[in-house]
Amino acid sequence: MDLIKGVVGVGEEDNESCFPSMSLKDRLIGFAICFGIGTLLQILSMGSFIGILVGKTSKFAILYTLGNIVSITGYNNIIYII
Repeated sequence: MDLIKGVVGVGEEDNESCFPSMSLKDRLIGFAICFGIGTLLQILSMGSFIGILVGKTSKFAILYTLGNIVSITGYNNIIYII
């Protein structure tokens, strides 16, 4: 972990996030999980893409929006270490 901190140039004292007690490892794991779930939801939304042509857009819209929100949450989790 010290290697990653040295590369991004951030120490523990620079942590001004909502959860200052989270370690770098916890943040990276949270980012990976949120990004993976968000990507999965976006891929699942493409399964209902045909429904858009028929006029049933709600399933696609809900899954795609949730996927984006979860991915952004993961990005916000890791932004404090960069």
